[in-house]
Amino acid sequence: ISTFPNPFNPIININFILENISNVKIDIYNINGIFISNLEDSIMNNGAHRYIWDASQYSSGVYLLRFRQNNKETTQIITLIK
Repeated sequence: ISTFPNPFNPIININFILENISNVKIDIYNINGIFISNLEDSIMNNGAHRYIWDASQYSSGVYLLRFRQNNKETTQIITLIK
C-alpha cells in the first residue's frame, strides 16, 4: 500500500495491488485510535487499485490509515494539513 501526497490537503491517494481476489477493509482512525471513517469494506478483484480520500470535512492532524487484506493488516500514519 502506498499513500501520496503525505502530508496532504485535503485529498490523499491510496494505492494498492492485490495478487488475488481479497476481502479489503480500509479504515481511518484519529491519533488516539478513535474510529473516524470506513473507506472500503468489500471483496475486490486482483490487480491495481486506487482509492481517493477527501478529508475536507476533518480537522488538521495526524490520522492512522488501517488497511486489511484478508488476514494481513498494515497501518500507516497520514497527516492532514489545512
